[in-house]
Amino acid sequence: MPVIVVFTKFDKMISRMEEELTDEELEENQDKIDSLCRERANTEFEKLCIGPLKKVDRDLPSTETSGSNSWTQHSFLTDIFMWLISRD
Repeated sequence: MPVIVVFTKFDKMISRMEEELTDEELEENQDKIDSLCRERANTEFEKLCIGPLKKVDRDLPSTETSGSNSWTQHSFLTDIFMWLISRD
């Protein structure tokens, strides 16, 4: 039986990363700050959320769609779902 895990509120993790920036980092331009926060949130997400699941299945497919209207990401997510429910 396939197991599908959905993590929500990734944008909250990005916001938390911004709260943890140093004064020096906060002096950067907004694009740099956004990029730094997203990078740190991705690292944290991989460590806390994806990492434990990969211990069960190293080839576990995943995608992130938070804050995105990218049809490519949504399509990938749909493809993963269809692949999982077709496995037996």
